[in-house]
Amino acid sequence: LLHDNTEGDTPLAESLFETMKTTYGVNNVFFLSINSQQASTSETHMPDPWSQFLTRQLQSQIIAVDGVMTNSWSSSTTSMVHGGCLTADDVEKLRELVTCFCLSCLVPHVEQQIQHLTELISNKKGMSRSFLSATKRWFGSKPGVPNTPTPTITYTTDSTELQLRRLGDLCFMFGAYSLAFTAYHAAKRDFNADGAWLYYAGALEMAALSLFMQSADSTKKAHEYAEESIMTYLNSCRMPQFATRATLFSAECMRGRGLHGEAAKQLIRMTSEESDLRSALLLEQASYCFLASVRPLMPRKYAFHLVLAGHRFSKAGQKKHSLRCYRQAYQVYENKNWSLAEDHIHNTIGRQAVLLKQMTEAAEAFGLLLSRASRQSATQQAAFFREYLTTQQELNSETGELPTLPLPVVDNDSIQVLLGKPPPPSPSENSLCYASGVSFESQSDEALRWNSMEEQLVTAASTSQVKIFKPTVELLNNSTNNTISPTSYAGETVSVSVSLNNPLHITVTLQNVRLLWSFVPSSGGLCQDNSLDVNSPAARTHVIERLVLQPDTSSKVILQVTPQEVGELCITGLAYLLEGEGGVGVAGRQLLLPRPRLLSNKDKRPQDNSPFASDNRLRLNIVQFAPALRVSFQGLRKDMLSGELSTVTVRLENCGNLAVTRLLVTCGTPGLVALGSPQRGDVMEVALPVGLAPGASVSVDMQVRAHDLRGSYTADLLFYYENTRDQAKPLYRLVRHSWPILVHDSVQVSVTSSRSTGSSKIEETLNLRVQVQNSSQVHDSVKCEMCVECAALHSPHWQLSDRSFHPAAVPLGPQELAHFLLKVRRKGGVGTELSRLPLIDNSALMPSPEFLLPFDDQTSDFSGAEIRTMESVVALQATFIVMWRATIDTRGGDKRVAVGQHHVKLSHLGDMSSWPPSPAHSQGSPSPATPLRIFGVDCAQETPTDSLTVRQQLVTFSVSRPPASTTPHDFTKDRLCIVPVDLHLRNCSDCELLVKVEATGATVGKKGYMYSPHPCHSFHWVGCTRRLVSLPPHRPLCVKMAVAVGLPGAYNLGSHLTVQARRPVDVDFVTQSWRTDAILIVT
Repeated sequence: LLHDNTEGDTPLAESLFETMKTTYGVNNVFFLSINSQQASTSETHMPDPWSQFLTRQLQSQIIAVDGVMTNSWSSSTTSMVHGGCLTADDVEKLRELVTCFCLSCLVPHVEQQIQHLTELISNKKGMSRSFLSATKRWFGSKPGVPNTPTPTITYTTDSTELQLRRLGDLCFMFGAYSLAFTAYHAAKRDFNADGAWLYYAGALEMAALSLFMQSADSTKKAHEYAEESIMTYLNSCRMPQFATRATLFSAECMRGRGLHGEAAKQLIRMTSEESDLRSALLLEQASYCFLASVRPLMPRKYAFHLVLAGHRFSKAGQKKHSLRCYRQAYQVYENKNWSLAEDHIHNTIGRQAVLLKQMTEAAEAFGLLLSRASRQSATQQAAFFREYLTTQQELNSETGELPTLPLPVVDNDSIQVLLGKPPPPSPSENSLCYASGVSFESQSDEALRWNSMEEQLVTAASTSQVKIFKPTVELLNNSTNNTISPTSYAGETVSVSVSLNNPLHITVTLQNVRLLWSFVPSSGGLCQDNSLDVNSPAARTHVIERLVLQPDTSSKVILQVTPQEVGELCITGLAYLLEGEGGVGVAGRQLLLPRPRLLSNKDKRPQDNSPFASDNRLRLNIVQFAPALRVSFQGLRKDMLSGELSTVTVRLENCGNLAVTRLLVTCGTPGLVALGSPQRGDVMEVALPVGLAPGASVSVDMQVRAHDLRGSYTADLLFYYENTRDQAKPLYRLVRHSWPILVHDSVQVSVTSSRSTGSSKIEETLNLRVQVQNSSQVHDSVKCEMCVECAALHSPHWQLSDRSFHPAAVPLGPQELAHFLLKVRRKGGVGTELSRLPLIDNSALMPSPEFLLPFDDQTSDFSGAEIRTMESVVALQATFIVMWRATIDTRGGDKRVAVGQHHVKLSHLGDMSSWPPSPAHSQGSPSPATPLRIFGVDCAQETPTDSLTVRQQLVTFSVSRPPASTTPHDFTKDRLCIVPVDLHLRNCSDCELLVKVEATGATVGKKGYMYSPHPCHSFHWVGCTRRLVSLPPHRPLCVKMAVAVGLPGAYNLGSHLTVQARRPVDVDFVTQSWRTDAILIVT
């Protein structure tokens, strides 16, 4: 009896309970009083007594594989409160009621029923069965494969078979699974013998469940029973709903035993075309079985059967369930490179989302079909593209925001930022050419070369030593340090280069492509952006009206923005209109997210301890005042002869808002250009007396001399200029220019120097034997005829003499050569001079001394005063210059006249110097073998300037008889002829020498002569035949001597004359090897 203490009548309840005792017995009735308090006046705060029995969340048994999210029905908790009117006594009475009821009534009743059924079945089994039952048992058909239709068998309620089945159910309900299996097993044999297939399948189903509830050893047998039960329901009974029920029971039991694969097979077998919804549920459960499988892991089967389940849900009209299945399946197929499977999933998700009016998800799914390479045909991709545009257009009309579009694909690794506007391209070679500057095509390996040139300029411009040099970076990319925000200037363009990829097989058209940016003024105003307003006063955005991306290609796009105010400019992305067929277009954007650089172990970590360095290349600081120098060239040539001279007009224009106060220039190739006055090293300064005001311009001439060797070269010029503000940052700015030069062969000059035999009389002279060859070939693309017009000598000690021998002005064809003999005399002044000798009449060519190297680079490495003194005997320290004019014919029929100069360094007397070197020499010839040295330098080996050969060349001398070389004499009157002779000595060194002259007697010499008849040797030196004189440096001296002859004839006075010399530091005299032929003719 259930009594409500709040609303019920307690005396009436007690009287009724007494009546029930009388009627049913004391042990069969119970009294329970509940609701002892009001729900609104609950003060005890009793916990919910049903909380351990009611689940707030129903979660299926799913294991996360490859990041797949677990499935749950709902995560929300119920707000219903249970047991609000129950007190602690009421709850305790409930527990007592259940306990008493089970122990006093239920359990004894069940035991009695089991005993009664057991005795009844045993008694009936003792009786023999009918002959028909025995015949059916042995000769009946097998279950599941009926041969002929059998009549339906009906059992009475007291039949032994049903009593046995009832006994099994009773034992199964109270956990006696072993007794239950025995009863079901006996019942299924009787049903099988009678051909009662429906009862037989039910008994098999319960027997399988009884075995599953027992130990794990009976799993195999339980699985066999379950299989037979399901097949009997399907084939014999034609009841698929019962087969489905048995399948669900069996699948759950096998999943509990870890047989996920077998459970999935049973679930998949029950799918059919009769019911899409039932098949979808079975396929979904089968996929969860594959997901829960551990050995082996089967995530792909899980995803595949989820796709099948989603398809059947879609056919059944369950769009939400279909969308859910496809979402879960995509979590497995994502990033597995199964492009066709992903395309099918995205397309289905998009269509289902459209039907459910989930336009955001639909646009995202259709967008994933376009953002990567696919094996779909161009027609199919065009259909995907149309569906996306339609969906995104409808979504934009609802939200009004600028969405992120999937096309084109932005390569964030290719983002480059260029500070300053790139120069316009030059239309032709002879027109105005702007400085190339820094461009997006600049290679990263060129940075070291430009940084070295910049350091030279900074060092030359600085009055003090530069301690820390930081090169200027105008092109920011992945290889540069982007941790510090770059600085740009108001009014100067900032260019961004990015690569856009079209992964589709169809053409994609973009319209109105522009940069997206946000700007924070330095004055503290509001942040501005151009996401909706293109025309903003903070910055001017350049728009590309139309851009066509070809199929399966990447295109580099350069976008520009010009800040107009001072502040911080942050470039966030690019905006455009994605155009489709039929005028359908969607406005959207793409974000620019440069990939940060990974820090090394030596780099300092940021405050957040991130392993990546911050990348601020798109976050620029805009300042207002700075000069901006624009450099242009007129007359730059890209095709020149070796050594050719060219005059280029350089125009300098200040386009900024501050004046330029200082301008320095350096060239990457020494001796290539000459501009202004040279400074330290290879730095040149352009004179700007009053600076270069904003908007002003000036033109200067620049001399360019081509390289001496043929080949392709790149000429680099770097301009450095400063502004009027000393505290401005940066302190200077740079302008780069590079242009290629193709150098062809022109001439080769060879010079051999030797002392002149007449240098002892009046002045010290040298002979230069010069050979000039036209080194161009007949088959070259450029043919030229050379004419040597001028020669020059650049030296601190020597200068060209007017006395020379050279051919007439004859043009030299390819591989033709000409010889010249020039005389050089020692000059008297101090300082380096450039002496010029025209080789043709009316030649106006003048050498350009700017391209000559200083003589400090040409001196030897020997040290010490004595060694330098000896070196001066054979050292020349001169540069021989040849000026030429060439008429050039190209294969295209063009003709032009070129002028050039070649330099040949003359180091020592007697050496032959050639420049440019011959091809065999330039390619490298084997060097002569040198003596093997084991213990360092051989001490006995003399240095080149202190060898015996050099000491034999200290003095030159010659013999003359004034006033003529022929002396008439009458030997009939006087048998002996005395002839006065002058011996001219000259000191060729830089030190004072002690010279000893010795004339020997008459001897018969064995000297060979190149002419005939030979001179006579029978003469005698008379008077003072041995003299010792002091000879100052580079000074001449005449020694008076006399010769006695007894017969008329020709006499060689040099054959009996010995001249020796020594320095103050020497001990012994060294005989001078100067050869002189002085012929005295006596008639």
